[in-house]
Amino acid sequence: METYAQVTDLEAEWRPLTGPEKSRAEKLLQMAGVLIRRRVDVNDEESRAIARWVSTDMVLNALAVPMEQRGRTQYAVTAGAVSESATVLNPHATLRLLAGHLELFGLSSTPGPSFGFGWCGEVDPPCKQSRYQW
Repeated sequence: METYAQVTDLEAEWRPLTGPEKSRAEKLLQMAGVLIRRRVDVNDEESRAIARWVSTDMVLNALAVPMEQRGRTQYAVTAGAVSESATVLNPHATLRLLAGHLELFGLSSTPGPSFGFGWCGEVDPPCKQSRYQW
């Protein structure tokens, strides 16, 4: 699978990754590439540069949640007089292609208009004879 960013790109943006984090990051980068290709035609140098940045951002957001805090929306840790608490924005540590990412590619994050013409896609519509002949 094609990836738009490498683990070294993540480390340059954030910090050196541990062995298990590198393994997970490689898998996340592959999946980020899949999610981007589903929505965007990455066919020129500019879109590749955007895809690289978006992939890096998506994976960093997923890796930023410590595995021991995964699934929790809030947590607090206290050690002596020092305490840390946080509200997690991505509690399941999943990849998310956000509206802001799509806007970087020049795409809208809202769906376009859709239309229905009465028989909801049924194979045999309730009225077998249509008023309109095509």
